[in-house]
Amino acid sequence: MKTTWTRIAEITKWTPRGWELPAAGLALGLIDTLALAAIGFEFTVAGRDATFGMALFLALSFAFLGLVMGEVLRVRRREAEAHAALQRQMEETARIQTRLAQSEKLASLGQLAGVLAHEVRNPLAIIRSQVQNLAEEPPEDWPQAVTATCREVIEEIDRLSSVTSSLVRFARPLRVKGSEVKVESLLGRVEVLARPLLQPRSLRLRLEAGQSASQSLYGDFDLLCQVLLGLIANAAQASPEGAEIHLRSELRGDAFIFMVDDPGPGIPPDQLERIFEPFFTTRRQGNGLGLAVARQIVHSHGGRIQAGQSPAGGARITFSIPLGAARKGAA
Repeated sequence: MKTTWTRIAEITKWTPRGWELPAAGLALGLIDTLALAAIGFEFTVAGRDATFGMALFLALSFAFLGLVMGEVLRVRRREAEAHAALQRQMEETARIQTRLAQSEKLASLGQLAGVLAHEVRNPLAIIRSQVQNLAEEPPEDWPQAVTATCREVIEEIDRLSSVTSSLVRFARPLRVKGSEVKVESLLGRVEVLARPLLQPRSLRLRLEAGQSASQSLYGDFDLLCQVLLGLIANAAQASPEGAEIHLRSELRGDAFIFMVDDPGPGIPPDQLERIFEPFFTTRRQGNGLGLAVARQIVHSHGGRIQAGQSPAGGARITFSIPLGAARKGAA
């Protein structure tokens, strides 16, 4: 059962030092005795004045009580801190176990996906070649509608080929080729390669690097470029025609931060964590591997990636590349 002093200590986060409560008890005993004497109480023993003795007795009693209460509060505080530390350790252990189980699951899934992709790619290539030949050189009595159907089949085969290629990239172990990467060069390459993704819908890409553009980080230039292009492609699909996508980078502490904002509909709060899971997608034509591969690349650099809401009203994807961690991860 909690005492009043324990509740006060928990509310105020105050733990008394060894002398504070005894000193308070000593002062309280003296004050009580003087106050009683001032209002007319007399302390006598065998006809002699015992005011000083009573004051000393009360002061020492209260001081001892303060000493005991202070020690109880300190013990309770240590117990509370130990319990909180144990709780944090248990929560961290549970998180590590969850991540380990997820990693094992993804490893098995990646191996299976790699085998399936390898078995599917060659037959798809043969089917595409045959259908394309029919579409380009149809028989004389070949209906025009069938030719159009062949083109649709080719488009679907290309989409499946893209899915299998994504599966292979996801299943294949990443090899980070570490080197000094100039942020300005990285953003310049991304800007050039992103144009074909943006032009069909008249989208614009606004770059904002500031002082970080002249800085360098240690990582894999091509993989980082792949992550940024994938995020821009996702933002382009979510943005209305003629909109602006914002790519910003900044040096924050010992890490580079990259943010991609779009003015689209945003991401529902219950999907903010799931969008990085393999094969999870909200788009009809999506395969759910783009953000999973992006997370894989960012993690291979020792970084973190997360989704949130953009000030523009849409989605914001943020990832960081720790300078030291990136160098160690690529070494």
